Amino acid sequence: AYAVASYTNDYQVVCITAAATGVETDQAAARSVTLISGDAESELGLVFTKRKAEIERLSNVVATVGHGVFSGEHARHLRDSFFPQAVNVHCVHTTPLETETLKEHRSETYVTERTQRMERELENACVADLVVCVGPRIRRYMALALARRGVGEDKLLELVCGFSDRRVTTPRTALPSTHGV
Repeated sequence: AYAVASYTNDYQVVCITAAATGVETDQAAARSVTLISGDAESELGLVFTKRKAEIERLSNVVATVGHGVFSGEHARHLRDSFFPQAVNVHCVHTTPLETETLKEHRSETYVTERTQRMERELENACVADLVVCVGPRIRRYMALALARRGVGEDKLLELVCGFSDRRVTTPRTALPSTHGV
């Protein structure tokens, strides 16, 4: 949200979060981002109910953005329920296939958890209007996984970190070699 707000003044940037402290709300406001949040006990989905009137007052919403399995479904719900004209963006910066084995608290269940999270990730990506993949490796993986589901790579955008925030990257026209995949 901060990056978008710092990039342009053409949009009002609003972030809906399950909980935010007063300090976080002030920090967001100082960076031209409005936070709409629930209390510390709320699930993100409950914020839509508790703060519905405030959300409905937003106008000219052009995009809802979800982050992986954490808020992908919520971003889609927000778009479908409140802002049907908005573009639904799904961001992917890693894959559960790589991360779940590293979580010690899931040593007995990581295979099941990995499969479930990967399925949710792909479901969110399939129905999103745009899928932002962080780096070429994640983009290649998502392109292949989505192709298996009949989804074209025209909805994929590769975000290359480390470049100036004013530089725009263009998607690759062809996938790198997929030997062994």
